[in-house]
Amino acid sequence: MMKTITQKFLLFVAGMLGASGFAQTTYNFDLNYNSETQYVSTGNWNNHFSTDWETGISNFLDDQGNASTYSFEVTDNFVAGNGSGSTTPDSNLGFPATATNDSYYVQDGSNETGAITLSGLNTSNYYSFEIFAARAGATENRETQYELVGANTEVGYLNPSDNNSETVLIENIQPDSSGNIVLNVSKGPNNANGAGYAYIGAFKLIETTQMSVENESFINNISIYPNPVEDQFELSLNLIESSHLNVQLYNLRGQLISTLINEQVSAGKVTTTWNKQNNNASLASGIYILKISTDHSEQTKKLIIK
Repeated sequence: MMKTITQKFLLFVAGMLGASGFAQTTYNFDLNYNSETQYVSTGNWNNHFSTDWETGISNFLDDQGNASTYSFEVTDNFVAGNGSGSTTPDSNLGFPATATNDSYYVQDGSNETGAITLSGLNTSNYYSFEIFAARAGATENRETQYELVGANTEVGYLNPSDNNSETVLIENIQPDSSGNIVLNVSKGPNNANGAGYAYIGAFKLIETTQMSVENESFINNISIYPNPVEDQFELSLNLIESSHLNVQLYNLRGQLISTLINEQVSAGKVTTTWNKQNNNASLASGIYILKISTDHSEQTKKLIIK
């Protein structure tokens, strides 16, 4: 229903494939606004503080408290930290409020980009990144681009504006020959903020010994904005290849409410707008499910209608 559902699915698959040698380890990172006395995430979270970009995290911990041989470092300074994120993240996210209510940000000018380098990684393994960012009260699109560069390069997008429930998942990055993966942060192509504000608040690093099965998905970079929805929302996604695309809205009883797309679509970015009044004026407030299907794969997203 959200990106975290994908994460739970990966854990389930890892358990199913354990006998075949599949292994998964998760590392949690909180990018903190101020000091070690504010917004610190406990319980085997790795905290970094904007008061000192030069300080890295050596031998960062996994979510079970075991020390790794890997390192975290800010290699392109952000503008600063921000304490205006989400204080009420969706409980299914797996990101505590201490991690979601602060972030690092960039903006137009001297600090238009920021970067984090993870080093010493195992060049034989695969690394996936689940990223959260939020800016409470923002109404315009502040889409942020996350570019991951290792032996391969992948890009994902997330709109942090008033976000409580969305993450972006970027999968199957392998380190370069030196064991490094760089996470570059900048404003996305749809960012409409006058100052170009873009954010990263927290992320989970998922290390696997085999390529994630989610790589078989032919849909990525799914974004719903705004969510929760008052009158209308915009859905955008990326198709890996040309396919028949079917997007349908269901209630929690499994009843079909509306079909947004049902046609053959070319590979690339797909965008559509859904309006509550035009589609179902009597639609009640509550939780709904968007089912997104191609010829080869299917994903679901949770939608909250006010």
